[in-house]
Amino acid sequence: MSSPRCLACGAPEPSLAPDGRILCDYCGTQVQDGHSVCQVCGKVNPQEQEHCWNCAEPLTIVARVLGRPSDAFTPRWLEQARSMATDLKDSAETASRDRLADMDAIDRRRIEREASQAALQRVRDRQVMTGAAIAVLILLAGFAALAVAFLR
Repeated sequence: MSSPRCLACGAPEPSLAPDGRILCDYCGTQVQDGHSVCQVCGKVNPQEQEHCWNCAEPLTIVARVLGRPSDAFTPRWLEQARSMATDLKDSAETASRDRLADMDAIDRRRIEREASQAALQRVRDRQVMTGAAIAVLILLAGFAALAVAFLR
């Protein structure tokens, strides 16, 4: 009695997965209930299908070997990813500009707050200096009055 072979490449003894899929350790082909399972996207395809109907990846070793660049086609998942890449880039740039604008606004508010605090501190310093000058003048006037009274 001959041992089971891979339906795609003919390798001996493909393994049986717990979920019932037949897995070829040589070519990676997966078969479930008589249908090929795509290694890339996981979609189930008819056994006779050579390329996945969803992502256009080759399902059989023959399709992989015989596929030439002239026969190349862009898988649907790749087209979708490419179309989403532009939107993703645009949204990332918009988010980056928004974050930069927010940081600029925060920085402007910080500079304005520091300027108002510095102006307030200058007013307080002038008040202290004015009070100190008045106190010195009063002391000097008092000493002058004492000196005049003492000299009389």
